[in-house]
Amino acid sequence: MNIHAIIAARMHSERMYGKPMKLIQNKPIIEHVIDRLNSSKIIDRTILAISEKEENNVFVDFANENNLKFVRGDDEDVLGRIFKAAKKFNSDHIVRVTSENPLIYVDVIDDLIKFHIDNKCDFTYLDNLPIGCIVEVISFDALKKSYDLGNEKHHSELVTLFINENSHLFKIRSFDVDTYLQRQNYRLTVDTFDDLKLMRIIYENFYEENSIVKLKDVIGFLENNPKLLEINMNVPKGDSRIWE
Repeated sequence: MNIHAIIAARMHSERMYGKPMKLIQNKPIIEHVIDRLNSSKIIDRTILAISEKEENNVFVDFANENNLKFVRGDDEDVLGRIFKAAKKFNSDHIVRVTSENPLIYVDVIDDLIKFHIDNKCDFTYLDNLPIGCIVEVISFDALKKSYDLGNEKHHSELVTLFINENSHLFKIRSFDVDTYLQRQNYRLTVDTFDDLKLMRIIYENFYEENSIVKLKDVIGFLENNPKLLEINMNVPKGDSRIWE
């Protein structure tokens, strides 16, 4: 059985160009994401699904430098790129994360994957976590059904939108997380420059080479420094989407 993490990556963004390549502790955000995925003992490989626009050649260079597999596809069709990657590399289940979220919750990622497989799920996700921390696991069959049956424009940008809108077609489960971590109003993504400012502060306090910043520690830090939460809490409603 092939368990692959697939990350959609592109430079274009209406809110902050080049988000995945912004530096935190002298490493691009996407590298922090991959480091966190590498803490899994179950994920077989990480694959990049890169936009085919020339500006995204930077991700091809990054993949080659880090011995990562990749595919290229339509800039707007994120679902199509991820499906193309899963099909090319014979993925049975896909761990989907986003390329600008350096605090994805990996502490229980192997438990999440095992739960997904043991329960023969189509789609399993971590719920109620801060924005930017959620991890999703999708079966190849569910991904293919989404790609085949979804509306090309409506469903292409949000990978799980077809699944969420057609839940009767899929076996969907959420995976319980520690109540302490359920802070849905916390923004721990990097979608704006204010997000990046906060994330750099967090990493300055917790990052150590060859270790993973623990989400529990970050939440404790923010609880003790509530003023920090105000840095990126003024994102206009509707502009806090984290598509990639």
